[in-house]
Amino acid sequence: EWKGWMQWAFIFYHYYRVWYVYNEIRVFVSAYVWMTGFGNFLYFDKKGDFSVERFVSMILRINYFPLLLSFFLTVPLELYYVVPLHTTGFVMTMITCYVGYQLEQKLGFSYWKSRTIAIGISLLVHILFYETPAVNFLLLFSKEYHFRFQADKYSAWMGMAAGLLWGKIGEYMQWAHGFENDQRRRMVSVLQFSGGVALIAFWYGMFGHIPDKHTYNPIHPYVFVFAVIGWLMVQLHP
Repeated sequence: EWKGWMQWAFIFYHYYRVWYVYNEIRVFVSAYVWMTGFGNFLYFDKKGDFSVERFVSMILRINYFPLLLSFFLTVPLELYYVVPLHTTGFVMTMITCYVGYQLEQKLGFSYWKSRTIAIGISLLVHILFYETPAVNFLLLFSKEYHFRFQADKYSAWMGMAAGLLWGKIGEYMQWAHGFENDQRRRMVSVLQFSGGVALIAFWYGMFGHIPDKHTYNPIHPYVFVFAVIGWLMVQLHP
């Protein structure tokens, strides 16, 4: 449902050139990349399937149709810039989960210690690439990719971090929304909904209202998550 509404928004944004919601559309794109890290983390963490078959099937699934469109319509692949973002997010998540899995299986680390170290290493790699001149390597491909990758440089990583916490969030949901205590359930529901709305309002009031995209773009990778978390809190409240 969430993805469907965002796809609808993408189409109308580009078709009608509704540039005044640029910042909101940037959040939607980042939410998509966030889900790449989140969903793939849950898969690898549960299945432990790091096979070549899984890798190849996912690379083909993500890329084959956009590559065909780019070729037959004779348009640059940059037009489908989100595809390289998804591909990179998938590969990064697979490597991170593999490191965590090996730390647990081969070195005997606990689940939380192994996953935390793996995600921490991944964050360090992200910082060393995106926050240093190394990021200019992307200019070898194009200026467009240089911009797009920096706009979502931490999106998939944040999705992975959320995936790690998902079990704890599930425990909270069972406690907060259990039917054995109606008063607590109603109170927590109101607080959760209000907190989600407050986070979305915080993002918009502090950052989302900025009319100049060149001013907003540099801070977007660090702040879009407020809106995403806020929406999840609103969506998941009973």
